[in-house]
Amino acid sequence: MILLGIGLIVLAIFYGVKGMAWLALVIDKLKFGNNGSAIVDSIPPAPPSIWADYAATNSASLKIWGASEPETTVYLLRGEEIMLEKKADEEGRVEFGEVVLKPGNNEFWAKATDSAGNNSHQSKALMIVFSDKTPELTIEKPTEEQKFVLKDNPIEVKGKTTPGSRVFVNGRLTLADIQGNFVIKINLVEGENMMKFRVIDPTGNEVEKASKVFLQQ
Repeated sequence: MILLGIGLIVLAIFYGVKGMAWLALVIDKLKFGNNGSAIVDSIPPAPPSIWADYAATNSASLKIWGASEPETTVYLLRGEEIMLEKKADEEGRVEFGEVVLKPGNNEFWAKATDSAGNNSHQSKALMIVFSDKTPELTIEKPTEEQKFVLKDNPIEVKGKTTPGSRVFVNGRLTLADIQGNFVIKINLVEGENMMKFRVIDPTGNEVEKASKVFLQQ
């Protein structure tokens, strides 16, 4: 503003009223377009972000939240389908609430539109896996009522289930690998032993099995 004032004084001294009028026109064109109208906002908002509490669930719906530029309209999409439309609050927070999931992989993303109609780029994808099916569980070793001797103890327990599942064998925890295989050593006591299996898959579904083996001298 100081430089502007000095410029007006210099123009007034050397060029008179015409110089001042020319400077005022330049300032007007900086503030407004050549046609005299205000410059339209053409800058798109930044891409929003979205998240959920779980990446895998056995529930048919899950809460999704987001963040965007304050007071933008945020669209939640699955593929090309617009699932929900919410307005970000003054701090940019967005709560979409419970979103219905389809079985298998659900890939969500979001975009934002500001008050001038500018659209953001899409957000990073949010992947949520939904399954309510009981996981498969195959016990490969030991077989039902298999007999062992003292030199076999501890015995090797092997099986197959849903990849990434937690597997409990007589309360001891192991994890299934990316192919669903698991292996663990279990100590037996002399006589009859109940082998109790409990599997919890990544979506929270469970299955239990039991088998009987024997340890002899």
